[in-house]
Amino acid sequence: MYKTLFLLLLLPLQLVAFSLKQEILKAKSGDFMVYSYKESLVLLRIRDVSPTLLIVEEISSPRQAATATNWQEWVTKEAPGHTSWTITRIAMATGKVISIFSVDQGEFLDTNPAFMFLPTLLELPLKPVEAHERKYVGAEPLEGEVDNRRLWKPKIIFEQKEIFPKIAAFRVRWPDDASELSGKPIDLYFAEDGPIPYLPYWIEVFAAQKAKISALDSGHGLTSPVRLLSYEHPEKSIPQK
Repeated sequence: MYKTLFLLLLLPLQLVAFSLKQEILKAKSGDFMVYSYKESLVLLRIRDVSPTLLIVEEISSPRQAATATNWQEWVTKEAPGHTSWTITRIAMATGKVISIFSVDQGEFLDTNPAFMFLPTLLELPLKPVEAHERKYVGAEPLEGEVDNRRLWKPKIIFEQKEIFPKIAAFRVRWPDDASELSGKPIDLYFAEDGPIPYLPYWIEVFAAQKAKISALDSGHGLTSPVRLLSYEHPEKSIPQK
């Protein structure tokens, strides 16, 4: 459904709208998230980030093919079972995709028809989800009863261990762009004071059939066997193993 979702993504929680564009500058090369949607898995890795350019690496795989417990080992072995491996350059000033390189095909892909989640998200204001709109654990109280339920929170896994950071929930409404997400509200849950606060650990799309994307793992320092000759000239910069 969202096969290029993560070409797929904070300030301290404030009751104002904000953009992720500045927060993504806190990322470091090697930061990564492993996302799961139905039977698919996407590993999103930050290759490089600067005030002018964001470079992300995305490896997609059937979930059953990526049974690694060590993501570094899986990537180093060239991600056995993967279905696509791309490197995308995004202009920070405009959110425009400069280039998409297919590692498997060894060539640049056409950016025009591509659906890009992260570049669009960088340009949209995110608003905190009000407490009464959040999900809670347990059944709703009867009329007149005090609601003592706790807020629902996604499980946060960092380097294969569960951690318990403060969770911030934000909502964005997707632009009317004729895509699958057109006009739909999307909730994103971030580990506000966690080691990776600028990429969502849980994404929920509100549609006729809800889509829920969860992060299976996250971490720092993931290296890639794919190297780039130059980031500045895409037409001359052919990633090589």
